[in-house]
Amino acid sequence: MQKTVRDAVLAGVDARDCVLVLDTSLRLGPGTAAPTQTDAQQGRHDLILQTALSLLGGGRAGLEPRAERSAVQRLSVDGEDVVLFAMSLHDEDAQDLGVLGLTFAPGDWDDSRQVRLGTMIGALVENLLSAGTRRVALEVDYVAMNRQASRLHRLAEIDPLTKLENSTSFRDKVQQVLAHATGSAALIILDIDHFKSINDLYGHRFGDAYLQAIAQSILSAFPETAIIGRLGGDEFGIFVSVPTKGTSYLESLLSRCRSAVQRTTAFLGKPDLGRVSMGAATFPEQAEDFDTLFELADTALYAAKDLGRSTHRIFTPEKHDMFNARAMGPLFLRAVRHGQVQPYFQPIVDLDTGACVGYEALARWNERKRGLLRPQAFAPVLKDHTCAETLTRCIVQRALDWYTATFPASTPGDRPTLALNVTSFDLMNPEFVFELQAHMADRNVDWNSIVIEVTEGVVLGERKGQAYRSLGELRMRGAKVALDDFGTGYGGLRHLSDWPIDLLKIDQSFVRDVHLNPRNAAIVDAMLTIADQFGFDVIAEGVELPAQVEKLRASGCRKGQGYLFSEPMSAQHARRTFGPFGQAVLDGQ
Repeated sequence: MQKTVRDAVLAGVDARDCVLVLDTSLRLGPGTAAPTQTDAQQGRHDLILQTALSLLGGGRAGLEPRAERSAVQRLSVDGEDVVLFAMSLHDEDAQDLGVLGLTFAPGDWDDSRQVRLGTMIGALVENLLSAGTRRVALEVDYVAMNRQASRLHRLAEIDPLTKLENSTSFRDKVQQVLAHATGSAALIILDIDHFKSINDLYGHRFGDAYLQAIAQSILSAFPETAIIGRLGGDEFGIFVSVPTKGTSYLESLLSRCRSAVQRTTAFLGKPDLGRVSMGAATFPEQAEDFDTLFELADTALYAAKDLGRSTHRIFTPEKHDMFNARAMGPLFLRAVRHGQVQPYFQPIVDLDTGACVGYEALARWNERKRGLLRPQAFAPVLKDHTCAETLTRCIVQRALDWYTATFPASTPGDRPTLALNVTSFDLMNPEFVFELQAHMADRNVDWNSIVIEVTEGVVLGERKGQAYRSLGELRMRGAKVALDDFGTGYGGLRHLSDWPIDLLKIDQSFVRDVHLNPRNAAIVDAMLTIADQFGFDVIAEGVELPAQVEKLRASGCRKGQGYLFSEPMSAQHARRTFGPFGQAVLDGQ
């Protein structure tokens, strides 16, 4: 700026010299050190500068500062007589910025004109300096704001618990890479096995520590160039470059990740930790966009879970299309329309008398290529609310048709109960109870003949929410509510006293060894005690051996269901039969 101002002044006025010293540390007063000036002709300008400082007071002269901001004096510079106009420069806060010195030939000097001209030039320089200072301040503020904005933007991208990318940032970053990718890569979805149960058992604080430990394990298992994010809850996503051909490298990454998780979580001091399931899909061989890649990786993840969890799978179309919700959804809905999805009926037996006291309607899909499928085989489809509600509506209507045809209202004696499985989607629908009411009225079925079965996951929702209200309305009309697979989750115990429940179904995992394993027997005894205290009825699932029946009866369990009595059967084979225990309870067996 000094040179620019100097050149402009010399070009615009008849001055011989222009000395401009800008130094924000300059203070014109006694003892102030002389500023450094950087123009050429150092000796000539140094003399002019020192004279200007003496005139204004301060600097090397050690004089008291004068009240006037400008002064004039004749002097000889390099043998040449000149007239010096000196002016101190101030900012808007009256702080000294520096010194301006102009020299004129004596013949060109006119006191009034040159003083006015010098003062005007000084004012212009001050304005330039103030504008420059403001610009510098704005630039500093701009840099600081940019840094703050960048920091806030990065915070918005990070999952606060695990410090990984959040789901939105993960998606955006992967899409950016895919848009310009030239090599091969893989998208991996990792899901923690039974995380909900672990969270319920050990508490949310431990659950958070568990998630953080797994996040660090994932970071350590993959290259630094990998994009890693928490997709939500207990699900993580990894996008990583892989060699163009072959899957051995990807297989090794997946195995290394599972091992890293198990090693890290072993230090948390709790049993059954570190079990994860993973699914992967490759780019560009299997998909070229994020949504398709994610769908195929999610399909492979379901395939891994179907194998018993704690494993991984890379998507293979011929093996895993059955787990692809988008591909299977339309097939499933078409199967419902064509009557390929039907209820199968399994009896519920009185363990004391052998009498059949009820039936559970179970969904079966007679799929053209894969045969008769249970709901576990097409579980990904049922994550879609349309498919789930369509399945419930189909099974309910056809099961009620079978029930009224098999057990007319005029049937002597008590009708056996009919258990219907419903999903959280059904219970969240405010119209579900009224729709069920209409179906039952059309078929002359009483509410006291109906049992509504729900899983523990349904009753872990918000108390007084829509699911709670729906179950309450069903019970108010006379239906019974059964908690299915009791004992497989940890949250149900906390909800037994709050939720509208009438019946507990002990999961087959406890019944399987009840006659052999004292611990399982103790658990079953505890469940029966709880049920008795709450006034709940109990059904033991998965009964397959007479020894199990003996043990259950001795413990006080009065009802059972399982292959010992009958496997689930189609409507045309199921018939009502009451008989002594040990004989067939269904016709045709």
